[in-house]
Parts: sequence; C-alpha cells; structure tokens
Amino acid sequence: MTCASQCTLRRSTIWRMNITLLEETTFRDTIMVLRSKWKKVVNSCPNKVLWWDKYVKNMLRRSFQCEGAARNRDRKDLEDFYYVAIFQAIRNSTTTENTARTLRRMKEKILRLNRRYTRGLLMDMTEKDRIHGEDVTTYQYIRSRKRQMARTIKHAIGENGLLQTD
Repeated sequence: MTCASQCTLRRSTIWRMNITLLEETTFRDTIMVLRSKWKKVVNSCPNKVLWWDKYVKNMLRRSFQCEGAARNRDRKDLEDFYYVAIFQAIRNSTTTENTARTLRRMKEKILRLNRRYTRGLLMDMTEKDRIHGEDVTTYQYIRSRKRQMARTIKHAIGENGLLQTD
C-alpha cells in the first residue's frame, strides 16, 4: 500500500471511539496484534505522520466498529431470547407465583444486559456523578426515551388467548 502525499480535509462524519471496549483484555490483545501488522506498512508511506493519519486511524476505526457491531448483534440476540422466555413463561405457566418469579428474573436479566450496554452513556449517571456543567442534551434525552419506550412490554397474550395489559 502506498500513501498519497495530498491530504483531503473533507470528512463526512465524526466517529467517536467506544472506549469501554478497551476495558477487556481480549480486545486490547487483538489491537496489539493488529498493531504489529500495521507497523509493517510504515515503510510504504513517505513519513510516519501520513502513515498514522491515512492508515492506522482507519484501521483502528474499522477494528472498533467491527467489534462494536458484533457485540451489538450478540446483545440484541440475547435480549430477544429473554423476551421470548418471558412470553413463554406467561403462556405456559401453571401457577401465578412461579410465573411472577420467572418474570422478575427475566426482567432483571434484561435490565442488567441494558445497563451493561449503556453504562458509558451520560444518561445512566446520577447527578452527583456528573461533572459540573455536564448536561444531557435534548437529542440524548429524546433518544433514551424512545429506546425505553421500545423496550417496554405493554401487553401480552395469555394462555387462554386473551390480551393481558399492565
């Protein structure tokens, strides 16, 4: 690969790195292995600045995006599995206390899964954890409310086929 000496200043979007991925040692080890591969390309660029700007930044971005997409797919699949388990527990249970226990357990698992996913977001922070002057934007608030409404179960069909609501 060769690096062009001309730099284009036009960038269409701003990408923000999800630094929570760096907390896991497996992902850090993967980045270190990739780093050794990236160092082999440094000789094909005119200087290290262009190598860093044109090659390494793009490869880092790709690595983080691929890992984030894989984790997002896994999280959605697990969340769908928990919702299916909730609906099956409602339809197939014989006792109400067994159903209530199962529903509470599945709800806790879904909440834990979503808490782990959104722990890096500002919305999950309490007032005392925020830095002075750090506020939630209207856009962030609206997105969080939409996500919350999409995850809320409003009704379910019981074993007798009747619609059950909260």
